[in-house]
Amino acid sequence: MAQISPILQLGNCPIISLLVGPTRTTFHVHLKPICDASPFFECTLRGGKCRDAPGASIELWEDDVETVDRFVSWIYSGRFALSTFSTEENTHKRFHELAQLNIFAKKYTITALANDIIDRLWDPWDLYFKNLLSSRNIFCPRISLVRHVYETTSPKSAFRRLLVDWYTWEIPLKWFDDERTREELGDVSQDFAVDLAVALARRMADPDRQSPFALQKKEYYGDLEEESEDDEAVDLTSCRGD
Repeated sequence: MAQISPILQLGNCPIISLLVGPTRTTFHVHLKPICDASPFFECTLRGGKCRDAPGASIELWEDDVETVDRFVSWIYSGRFALSTFSTEENTHKRFHELAQLNIFAKKYTITALANDIIDRLWDPWDLYFKNLLSSRNIFCPRISLVRHVYETTSPKSAFRRLLVDWYTWEIPLKWFDDERTREELGDVSQDFAVDLAVALARRMADPDRQSPFALQKKEYYGDLEEESEDDEAVDLTSCRGD
């Protein structure tokens, strides 16, 4: 007997509305997948029990429409559209899209989405090791993205760790001798300079250390509920009874 599509199984599931940004752009979403994805939405909609809530709505006025659109696509299909690797500019646009989605995932404690973002950051390396992308087309995230990520994530952030490793292993060492590098690093959080210095020291101390990009990307997976010091995460204590 053929299995029923998960989408068809939502036929009787209540639908709620997400009102996004200053324009209050509306997304209509089934209750079950959004509650399954996020403890925040489960708590907000049904007090942690995710029961029927027909006609309910949530205002996400601080979030942007494109990011929420990717989130909604992800809860239904497990995928989301991004800019391609066709040009260097498109690649950097893709990094920014992932950074924005990562902020959303952290804010609403969506660990599975955050781990999928790591997968998408890893895409260039997957394509490279499959001989589907030249190393010339693997572009390092710009310092402007590093600054943005360090301003919007916690010290435990897997996104931060991946950026530090990218600069440690994939930036030519001559970049560190360039006069412009000092200026660029001066525009970034001091935490990045410290993290980078420590990572470079570890690499130099162990010349046989393997590049993290030759390892499993799951090494960068995490649990967002454990990153408690991030001020951007919503408070769920009222749902837990803490």
